[in-house]
Amino acid sequence: MMSIAKEKKVVIFLDYDGTLSPIVDDPDCAFMSNSMRLALNKVAQYFPTCIISGRRRDKVYDFVKLNNVYYVGSHGMDIMAPLKCSVNASTSFHEKAVDEKVIEIRPSIKWDKGRALEYLLDTLGFGNNGDAIPLYIGDDKTDEDAFMVLKNRGEGYPIIVSSIPKDTKASYSLRDPSEVMCFLLQLFRWKRSSSADS
Repeated sequence: MMSIAKEKKVVIFLDYDGTLSPIVDDPDCAFMSNSMRLALNKVAQYFPTCIISGRRRDKVYDFVKLNNVYYVGSHGMDIMAPLKCSVNASTSFHEKAVDEKVIEIRPSIKWDKGRALEYLLDTLGFGNNGDAIPLYIGDDKTDEDAFMVLKNRGEGYPIIVSSIPKDTKASYSLRDPSEVMCFLLQLFRWKRSSSADS
């Protein structure tokens, strides 16, 4: 991956729950660790970094509190760039202590995390020009839309976060948020050292 990335621009897309924070019984307590925040901040210094969540964008921002990342809420219906421009339209209800923790109400338009990923790549100037290597890291079935987009593009790295085997369109895996953090730090160190060499 790193040899390919030397020639192209890495763009990082991350889910929030189960990826940057552990899955917890109370969704209002899904706090990311300070060490994860530090890792995310470091990687965002070198790479365009986007958090795509089913949660409301402002809720994710309250958890993350970084100004150098893109926040994408409601599965891509609500987008805020680091420069604070945004678009809005969707709702999620989180229920506590039930098998399915999220009941989603979405508008009847074809929009999902995969389409949000494509939109953001276009917005960042990486449409279909082959200059980008998108990485999408997520743990949820709603992340499968983004994994499929990367597969269809024939570029990038769809990475699932799971400690057990899952039926997925992802090609790679990390076990849990702690491995996500290690991966982000490795990307940061690699880019920092390759920037120093050039």
